[in-house]
Amino acid sequence: MTNNPRIYLWIALAFVLVLDYEAWMRDYGLSPTPAATAGAQTPAGSPAAAPAAELGSRIPQAPQAAHEGAANAAPVAAAPGEQAASAAPVTEVVHVRTDVLDVEISTQGGTVRKADLLKYPLVKGEAARVQLENADDPQSLYLLQTGLTGPGSSPYPTHLAVLTSPEREYQLDGAAELRVPLTWTNGQGVSVTKTFVFRRGEYRIGVEYALQNRSDSPWQAAPYAQILRNDPRTKRSMFNVESYAFHGPALYDGTKYRKLDTSDSQDSHLALDVRNGWIAALQHHFVSAIVPPKDASYRFTLSASGDQYLLSASGPLLSVAPGSSAGLSQALFIGPKLQRQLEATAPELDRVADYGKLTLLAKPLFWLLDKVHAITG
Repeated sequence: MTNNPRIYLWIALAFVLVLDYEAWMRDYGLSPTPAATAGAQTPAGSPAAAPAAELGSRIPQAPQAAHEGAANAAPVAAAPGEQAASAAPVTEVVHVRTDVLDVEISTQGGTVRKADLLKYPLVKGEAARVQLENADDPQSLYLLQTGLTGPGSSPYPTHLAVLTSPEREYQLDGAAELRVPLTWTNGQGVSVTKTFVFRRGEYRIGVEYALQNRSDSPWQAAPYAQILRNDPRTKRSMFNVESYAFHGPALYDGTKYRKLDTSDSQDSHLALDVRNGWIAALQHHFVSAIVPPKDASYRFTLSASGDQYLLSASGPLLSVAPGSSAGLSQALFIGPKLQRQLEATAPELDRVADYGKLTLLAKPLFWLLDKVHAITG
């Protein structure tokens, strides 16, 4: 029997269509029913996330110090005084609810400590929702940490510092936008307000910093954001599609998209200078990402310890003159891999919905499905 190459082409096309339809359904169809939350990836009896405190206390070096150090600008542990001060901080949780997200933000650093996806049930027909960020179980620890750091030993509003919030509950209700401010001061004339900006229907979260320097000296600070995650490997199973999907850190360096292997000696000590890139933590249908501002020079680093990794993005030093103010911004993405929202958040962020070698075919087919949906509703 003569082989017909068209059969293989039809098989390949069918496979791409299945992938595209799955992505399209995530955007427009019924919510998929994931096999498990991020936390449920951890096998029963796994060891607790012992290194969490050590990795979680790391703060990226300020740019000046980064060029002097021998650690290639990898994040460093907080000074003993900082760790002691943050060992038992008096912190509270700010609860934020939009139409698509239910989020908890800690007043310690403004860390996103919990994120439930309201449109995505864990089990169809039940109340529990898919949860990404999670601070309650060390075995499935998953945090988004943001802050400002700087040269010298002066205090900064890092993710270990305690901030204040005027409210404990924020609801989007019928509004288009919801702003959640957290404030820090050094007690010497410098104040910083970090504002999380949520918008209706969006999984993108803006992070805006307003810096005020009422002191007599210039004040310098550099922004950073990082993903801390305990991410045990999942055993592959023919009954669990998610077990075959990539699960771990990834980045885009402005030119190339890379999935990172935390067990690889090079990837686990990664340090890259990047413009117009982003970093992300991936799982089958969902992603958390950090997007620096356009054209800013950032350093991306990865540190790993066992099943845990810390993926960081640290920005340039900004100087605020006495009597002056300044602003900084970043973006977060916490949610499903929706093509349109990913594309709107950052260039090439839609690559996290990875079709591998079939990307060139998959994108046009997704575009076609999108147009058909626009016509038919």
